[in-house]
Amino acid sequence: AHHGSSSNTNNNNNDVGRYCELNLNCECPSHRVVGGKNSNNTKHHQPNKRAFGAVLMKNVDSATSMLTTMQQAVNDSTAALPISVKMRIGVDDLDDVDDYLIPYIRQLV
Repeated sequence: AHHGSSSNTNNNNNDVGRYCELNLNCECPSHRVVGGKNSNNTKHHQPNKRAFGAVLMKNVDSATSMLTTMQQAVNDSTAALPISVKMRIGVDDLDDVDDYLIPYIRQLV
């Protein structure tokens, strides 16, 4: 089950048991998700108030923080839920597997 797009997951840690899995979506390219059609959020490594979807592929620190929060929520619950991360092979000009994708994944785990 997908838990929505709230960045404030700490308030709902006790609710994770009602899901069968948790998924961090780092792949959705929708302008509605990444911050709007004319937003600066789609530019390479720009600060982003709305770190959702494919924007997380440009901000590994935010993705790592969200993943850590998800793991803590599972650890604090009685549920043994799998956590997955949906991601793109690349985003914008960040598309080299060896120079970008593999280091990104290593930082997440």
